[in-house]
Amino acid sequence: MLLKGKTAFITGASRGIGKSIALRFASEGANIVFNYLQDRPAATRTALEIEQTGARALHMQGDVSQDACVRELIDRTLQEFKTIDILVNNAGAGLTKSFATITTGEWEHMLGVHLRGVFLACQLAGEPMRAQKSGSIINIASVAGNIALPLRVIYATVQAGKMMFTKALACEWAESGVRVNCVAPGTILTDLVRRNFELGLLDGAKVLERTPMNRFGETSEVASAALFLASGESSYITGQTLFADGGWTSWGGWPLAAQKG
Repeated sequence: MLLKGKTAFITGASRGIGKSIALRFASEGANIVFNYLQDRPAATRTALEIEQTGARALHMQGDVSQDACVRELIDRTLQEFKTIDILVNNAGAGLTKSFATITTGEWEHMLGVHLRGVFLACQLAGEPMRAQKSGSIINIASVAGNIALPLRVIYATVQAGKMMFTKALACEWAESGVRVNCVAPGTILTDLVRRNFELGLLDGAKVLERTPMNRFGETSEVASAALFLASGESSYITGQTLFADGGWTSWGGWPLAAQKG
Protein backbone atom coordinates (compact mmCIF):
# COMPACT_ATOMS: atom_id res chain seq x y z
CA MET A 1 0.00 0.00 0.00
CA LEU A 2 1.52 3.26 -1.15
CA LEU A 3 -0.06 5.48 1.51
CA LYS A 4 -0.39 3.15 4.49
CA GLY A 5 -0.71 5.05 7.76
CA LYS A 6 -0.84 8.47 6.06
CA THR A 7 -3.45 11.15 6.65
CA ALA A 8 -4.76 13.03 3.62
CA PHE A 9 -6.85 16.18 3.70
CA ILE A 10 -8.71 16.77 0.44
CA THR A 11 -10.84 19.83 -0.23
CA GLY A 12 -14.08 19.48 -2.15
CA ALA A 13 -14.20 15.69 -2.19
CA SER A 14 -17.86 14.78 -1.85
CA ARG A 15 -18.05 14.00 -5.58
CA GLY A 16 -16.25 14.27 -8.90
CA ILE A 17 -12.47 14.39 -9.06
CA GLY A 18 -12.10 14.96 -5.33
CA LYS A 19 -14.15 11.87 -4.52
CA SER A 20 -12.11 9.71 -6.87
CA ILE A 21 -8.90 10.95 -5.27
CA ALA A 22 -10.26 10.27 -1.79
CA LEU A 23 -11.31 6.72 -2.65
CA ARG A 24 -8.03 5.96 -4.42
CA PHE A 25 -5.97 7.25 -1.49
CA ALA A 26 -8.13 5.26 0.95
CA SER A 27 -7.62 2.09 -1.08
CA GLU A 28 -3.88 2.66 -0.69
CA GLY A 29 -4.10 2.85 3.10
CA ALA A 30 -4.61 6.56 3.84
CA ASN A 31 -7.07 7.98 6.35
CA ILE A 32 -9.16 10.66 4.65
CA VAL A 33 -10.44 14.03 5.80
CA PHE A 34 -12.48 16.06 3.33
CA ASN A 35 -14.81 19.00 3.22
CA TYR A 36 -17.90 19.68 1.15
CA LEU A 37 -19.70 22.92 0.40
CA GLN A 38 -23.43 22.10 0.40
CA ASP A 39 -24.33 18.52 -0.53
CA ARG A 40 -24.34 16.74 2.83
CA PRO A 41 -25.97 13.52 1.54
CA ALA A 42 -23.29 13.15 -1.15
CA ALA A 43 -20.56 13.75 1.44
CA THR A 44 -22.06 11.13 3.74
CA ARG A 45 -22.17 8.59 0.91
CA THR A 46 -18.54 9.31 0.02
CA ALA A 47 -17.48 8.88 3.65
CA LEU A 48 -19.22 5.51 3.80
CA GLU A 49 -17.48 4.38 0.61
CA ILE A 50 -14.14 5.42 2.07
CA GLU A 51 -14.80 3.46 5.26
CA GLN A 52 -15.69 0.39 3.20
CA THR A 53 -12.05 0.30 2.07
CA GLY A 54 -11.00 -0.04 5.71
CA ALA A 55 -9.80 3.56 6.02
CA ARG A 56 -11.03 6.13 8.52
CA ALA A 57 -13.04 9.05 7.15
CA LEU A 58 -13.89 12.46 8.57
CA HIS A 59 -16.01 14.89 6.57
CA MET A 60 -16.96 18.47 7.39
CA GLN A 61 -18.96 21.24 5.77
CA GLY A 62 -16.92 24.30 4.86
CA ASP A 63 -16.21 27.01 2.30
CA VAL A 64 -12.50 27.19 1.48
CA SER A 65 -12.81 30.81 0.36
CA GLN A 66 -13.39 31.76 4.02
CA ASP A 67 -10.31 32.00 6.26
CA ALA A 68 -12.07 30.96 9.46
CA CYS A 69 -13.46 27.89 7.75
CA VAL A 70 -10.07 26.75 6.43
CA ARG A 71 -8.57 27.18 9.91
CA GLU A 72 -11.34 25.11 11.46
CA LEU A 73 -10.97 22.35 8.87
CA ILE A 74 -7.22 22.05 9.43
CA ASP A 75 -7.57 22.31 13.22
CA ARG A 76 -10.12 19.49 13.33
CA THR A 77 -7.94 17.32 11.13
CA LEU A 78 -4.99 17.79 13.47
CA GLN A 79 -7.15 17.13 16.52
CA GLU A 80 -8.38 13.87 15.06
CA PHE A 81 -5.23 12.55 13.34
CA LYS A 82 -2.42 14.60 14.96
CA THR A 83 -0.78 15.39 11.64
CA ILE A 84 -1.35 15.89 7.90
CA ASP A 85 0.85 14.00 5.46
CA ILE A 86 -0.92 14.89 2.21
CA LEU A 87 -2.90 17.96 1.24
CA VAL A 88 -4.93 18.02 -1.98
CA ASN A 89 -6.38 21.42 -2.87
CA ASN A 90 -9.16 20.23 -5.14
CA ALA A 91 -12.11 22.52 -4.31
CA GLY A 92 -12.99 24.74 -7.20
CA ALA A 93 -15.56 26.94 -8.88
CA GLY A 94 -16.13 27.64 -12.55
CA LEU A 95 -17.15 30.76 -14.42
CA THR A 96 -17.91 30.89 -18.14
CA LYS A 97 -18.89 34.46 -18.90
CA SER A 98 -18.07 37.41 -21.12
CA PHE A 99 -15.34 39.45 -19.45
CA ALA A 100 -17.27 42.72 -19.84
CA THR A 101 -20.13 41.35 -17.73
CA ILE A 102 -18.11 39.89 -14.85
CA THR A 103 -18.74 41.56 -11.49
CA THR A 104 -16.16 42.36 -8.84
CA GLY A 105 -18.00 39.94 -6.57
CA GLU A 106 -17.47 37.10 -9.04
CA TRP A 107 -13.82 38.07 -9.38
CA GLU A 108 -13.33 38.03 -5.59
CA HIS A 109 -15.12 34.70 -5.26
CA MET A 110 -12.91 33.01 -7.83
CA LEU A 111 -9.79 34.40 -6.19
CA GLY A 112 -11.07 33.23 -2.82
CA VAL A 113 -11.77 29.63 -3.83
CA HIS A 114 -8.80 29.03 -6.11
CA LEU A 115 -6.02 31.14 -4.59
CA ARG A 116 -6.82 32.46 -1.12
CA GLY A 117 -8.11 29.08 0.07
CA VAL A 118 -5.10 27.26 -1.42
CA PHE A 119 -2.71 29.76 0.14
CA LEU A 120 -4.13 29.36 3.63
CA ALA A 121 -4.55 25.57 3.46
CA CYS A 122 -0.91 25.22 2.37
CA GLN A 123 0.29 27.58 5.08
CA LEU A 124 -1.60 25.78 7.87
CA ALA A 125 -1.13 22.18 6.69
CA GLY A 126 2.49 22.94 5.87
CA GLU A 127 3.24 23.64 9.51
CA PRO A 128 3.05 19.99 10.71
CA MET A 129 4.56 18.79 7.42
CA ARG A 130 7.67 20.93 7.83
CA ALA A 131 7.92 19.94 11.49
CA GLN A 132 8.00 16.23 10.54
CA LYS A 133 10.26 16.95 7.53
CA SER A 134 7.90 15.27 5.08
CA GLY A 135 4.70 15.91 3.21
CA SER A 136 3.11 16.18 -0.20
CA ILE A 137 0.90 19.03 -1.40
CA ILE A 138 -1.04 18.60 -4.63
CA ASN A 139 -2.93 21.48 -6.20
CA ILE A 140 -5.60 20.61 -8.74
CA ALA A 141 -5.62 23.19 -11.54
CA SER A 142 -6.71 23.02 -15.20
CA VAL A 143 -5.37 23.15 -18.72
CA ALA A 144 -6.95 26.62 -18.76
CA GLY A 145 -3.98 27.80 -16.71
CA ASN A 146 -1.67 27.05 -19.63
CA ILE A 147 -3.72 27.92 -22.72
CA ALA A 148 -6.24 30.69 -23.32
CA LEU A 149 -9.90 29.71 -23.56
CA PRO A 150 -12.74 32.07 -24.55
CA LEU A 151 -15.14 33.33 -21.88
CA ARG A 152 -12.86 32.03 -19.12
CA VAL A 153 -10.60 35.01 -18.37
CA ILE A 154 -10.92 34.77 -14.59
CA TYR A 155 -10.88 30.98 -14.52
CA ALA A 156 -7.73 30.89 -16.63
CA THR A 157 -6.09 33.58 -14.49
CA VAL A 158 -6.58 31.76 -11.18
CA GLN A 159 -5.44 28.44 -12.66
CA ALA A 160 -2.25 30.01 -14.00
CA GLY A 161 -1.73 31.61 -10.61
CA LYS A 162 -2.11 28.22 -8.96
CA MET A 163 0.58 26.74 -11.20
CA MET A 164 3.11 29.49 -10.41
CA PHE A 165 2.19 29.30 -6.72
CA THR A 166 3.04 25.59 -6.91
CA LYS A 167 6.47 26.25 -8.43
CA ALA A 168 7.42 29.02 -6.02
CA LEU A 169 6.29 27.22 -2.87
CA ALA A 170 7.97 23.99 -3.99
CA CYS A 171 11.31 25.76 -4.27
CA GLU A 172 10.90 27.50 -0.91
CA TRP A 173 9.95 24.35 0.98
CA ALA A 174 12.11 21.79 -0.84
CA GLU A 175 14.77 21.58 1.86
CA SER A 176 12.11 21.05 4.53
CA GLY A 177 11.05 17.76 2.94
CA VAL A 178 7.71 19.06 1.68
CA ARG A 179 6.99 18.51 -2.00
CA VAL A 180 4.48 20.69 -3.86
CA ASN A 181 3.09 19.68 -7.25
CA CYS A 182 0.08 20.30 -9.44
CA VAL A 183 -2.27 18.21 -11.58
CA ALA A 184 -3.96 20.05 -14.45
CA PRO A 185 -6.82 18.02 -15.92
CA GLY A 186 -8.33 18.48 -19.34
CA THR A 187 -12.01 17.72 -19.96
CA ILE A 188 -12.94 15.12 -17.36
CA LEU A 189 -16.38 13.51 -17.32
CA THR A 190 -17.71 14.91 -14.05
CA ASP A 191 -21.30 15.91 -13.29
CA LEU A 192 -20.26 19.55 -13.75
CA VAL A 193 -18.81 18.91 -17.21
CA ARG A 194 -21.90 16.97 -18.26
CA ARG A 195 -24.06 19.89 -17.10
CA ASN A 196 -21.90 22.29 -19.10
CA PHE A 197 -22.49 20.12 -22.18
CA GLU A 198 -26.25 20.29 -21.57
CA LEU A 199 -26.21 24.07 -21.07
CA GLY A 200 -24.11 24.65 -24.17
CA LEU A 201 -21.23 26.11 -22.15
CA LEU A 202 -18.91 23.43 -23.52
CA ASP A 203 -19.01 21.80 -26.95
CA GLY A 204 -18.14 18.14 -26.47
CA ALA A 205 -17.62 17.46 -30.17
CA LYS A 206 -15.14 20.32 -30.49
CA VAL A 207 -13.29 19.18 -27.37
CA LEU A 208 -12.87 15.70 -28.84
CA GLU A 209 -11.82 17.12 -32.20
CA ARG A 210 -9.04 19.03 -30.44
CA THR A 211 -7.91 16.17 -28.16
CA PRO A 212 -5.24 13.86 -29.66
CA MET A 213 -6.48 10.85 -27.66
CA ASN A 214 -10.00 11.58 -28.99
CA ARG A 215 -11.81 10.90 -25.73
CA PHE A 216 -12.74 12.57 -22.47
CA GLY A 217 -10.85 11.79 -19.29
CA GLU A 218 -12.17 9.85 -16.31
CA THR A 219 -11.95 11.04 -12.71
CA SER A 220 -10.05 7.86 -11.87
CA GLU A 221 -7.27 8.94 -14.24
CA VAL A 222 -6.79 12.20 -12.38
CA ALA A 223 -6.80 10.23 -9.12
CA SER A 224 -3.99 8.04 -10.44
CA ALA A 225 -1.89 11.11 -11.21
CA ALA A 226 -2.56 12.50 -7.73
CA LEU A 227 -1.64 9.17 -6.13
CA PHE A 228 1.70 9.16 -7.92
CA LEU A 229 2.49 12.66 -6.65
CA ALA A 230 1.29 11.86 -3.14
CA SER A 231 3.39 8.71 -2.80
CA GLY A 232 7.04 7.96 -2.45
CA GLU A 233 7.03 6.92 -6.12
CA SER A 234 7.55 10.61 -6.94
CA SER A 235 10.05 11.35 -4.17
CA TYR A 236 12.36 13.46 -6.40
CA ILE A 237 9.59 15.43 -8.07
CA THR A 238 8.52 18.87 -6.86
CA GLY A 239 7.38 22.13 -8.44
CA GLN A 240 5.84 20.35 -11.43
CA THR A 241 2.49 20.50 -13.19
CA LEU A 242 1.30 17.17 -14.58
CA PHE A 243 -1.21 17.63 -17.39
CA ALA A 244 -3.82 14.86 -17.43
CA ASP A 245 -5.41 16.05 -20.64
CA GLY A 246 -5.19 13.44 -23.40
CA GLY A 247 -2.60 15.54 -25.19
CA TRP A 248 -4.64 18.76 -25.26
CA THR A 249 -1.84 21.12 -24.18
CA SER A 250 0.75 19.40 -26.39
CA TRP A 251 -1.22 19.67 -29.61
CA GLY A 252 0.20 22.26 -32.00
CA GLY A 253 -2.96 23.15 -33.88
CA TRP A 254 -2.82 21.17 -37.16
CA PRO A 255 -6.13 19.43 -37.97
CA LEU A 256 -6.09 16.00 -36.35
CA ALA A 257 -8.24 14.59 -39.14
CA ALA A 258 -5.34 15.01 -41.58
CA GLN A 259 -3.31 12.58 -39.50
CA LYS A 260 -5.95 9.86 -39.54
CA GLY A 261 -6.01 9.24 -43.28
